[in-house]
Amino acid sequence: MVEEWIRMFLTQPDNLKRLRRLCAEGKTSFVVDYESLVEHRLQMAQDLILHPEEFLKEADKVLVDITKIPGMHLRVRELNLTVVKIKASHVGKFVQIEGQVNHAYKPKLVVKEPVDDPLHPEFDDYQELEVEGTIVRLYGDLIDANIEKLDPVVITGTVRAEKLPLGSLFTPILVANHIEKK
Repeated sequence: MVEEWIRMFLTQPDNLKRLRRLCAEGKTSFVVDYESLVEHRLQMAQDLILHPEEFLKEADKVLVDITKIPGMHLRVRELNLTVVKIKASHVGKFVQIEGQVNHAYKPKLVVKEPVDDPLHPEFDDYQELEVEGTIVRLYGDLIDANIEKLDPVVITGTVRAEKLPLGSLFTPILVANHIEKK
């Protein structure tokens, strides 16, 4: 059902026109405002908030199917609500944070999961930021945003809990879906 809603949304004439332009420019991120998802189908927008990993995986699959370009991603910006402090209730949800970059670590390479061929793994670009005490992970073309220390940013993404080496403690990590300087 969600795949059908996403396909209907992405194949609207205005979106197809934008997708053709992106493909011609060699870009792999299709950026939409959250409000456009709400206007298309409220339940679809809610599904993004509540089940972001599944929703975005399906959206990326549909984008690749439509464009025939591997590595296409749906990027969603401008949520209606900005989270001030990430809490346990946000784990597994799609949220928006904003603030100043306290630290921008150098980009690195990371092995893409799952690893189909251990002898010839595929790599992705990877970078971590610290924004107002929250660790933010950027992958792929999001690193091209050239975010630096002290930049004010708005980030949407999925909150994950990562186990710390000490017992049963976890730290929240925001896996970015979209990032822009304010």
